[in-house]
Amino acid sequence: MPFVRGLEINGFRGIKHSEGSIPLKKFNVIVGRNNSGKSSFLRALLLFPDPILQASSYSDLFLTHGSVWEGMVYRYRGKCVLKYATDLGELTFTLEYFGANTTAGAKAEFSFGGVERQEINLSPPQQTVFLKPLTYSTYEDRKYLKRLFKEMDPQQAALSHTLYVAEPSESLLLNSWPELELRNFHVEIAREVSKCVSDSFTELSIRMNEVVLRKMSDGVPFYVRFSDQGKGVQFLVYSMALIKLNSPTLVLWDDFGSYMNPSLVKQILEYLAKSSFQVVLTTHSIDVILELVEVEPEDSQLLQFEKDGRDVLHHRTLCLDEIKDLLDSNQDPRKLATAVGI
Repeated sequence: MPFVRGLEINGFRGIKHSEGSIPLKKFNVIVGRNNSGKSSFLRALLLFPDPILQASSYSDLFLTHGSVWEGMVYRYRGKCVLKYATDLGELTFTLEYFGANTTAGAKAEFSFGGVERQEINLSPPQQTVFLKPLTYSTYEDRKYLKRLFKEMDPQQAALSHTLYVAEPSESLLLNSWPELELRNFHVEIAREVSKCVSDSFTELSIRMNEVVLRKMSDGVPFYVRFSDQGKGVQFLVYSMALIKLNSPTLVLWDDFGSYMNPSLVKQILEYLAKSSFQVVLTTHSIDVILELVEVEPEDSQLLQFEKDGRDVLHHRTLCLDEIKDLLDSNQDPRKLATAVGI
């Protein structure tokens, strides 16, 4: 069951507004031209349900245009409103940015269904780390949000854990190594990697403070540096480690399929499809679409995005059967959004 059922955007990044709420299923693949709003849509989902928890996850979002707040708001000034449709009701995130030199500064607030609104006051941004400009207690704000959602539904004590797959990080693997090894993830990940590469790895390991993959060559163990692997394999190892360590509710992956052979694309799609979390991917790769119809994830769709000259985000949804029909008629779903003028 999808966790976020829809998202309506007003005044976020390069999007003036979306044409209504954009529906989401459990497994979603988004296509569209460059600058059509795909990445901005993922970044809006990344803010769900609270944009104040992890500085490392959000710093690039808020610093995109050289300022903590203005890069989030359409045309760098004004009001941004994001409305998330969930099974528990509608969550609204509002951010107003008036400029760093004004007395008003910036302010953000959350509202959820009929629950009393919680406002978080923000000082004018002075530093480059997202959490720093927040006044008073970020920890208290976080506790409030978790308590708010817990009161709404005891089954949703930790309402959402959104995971954004970014560039592979060897340091994250090193820092997380004790837990990876304790829970046997270092072996599970190596087995998954071996299914789609020419090597047969037995485990991830640490040697000389580097992450390595262990393989057997003529009965003798050999250790291949993680940093020497191709980008596709690095993404597979890194994403699986992130997912296994964090047990997310929602996984976001921008530009999925880059650096990947079709067999690797299929391997990762199969892994994501059999998991319980919700998935939202963006891609420019036809291989991703071809493998999507082969894997046939449950409750899946293709979203075609197109942003018009007024910066309004339009969308169209296609089910797997419709995608297959297009491919059978030699039509490229990546180009169709532009062709039909949605």
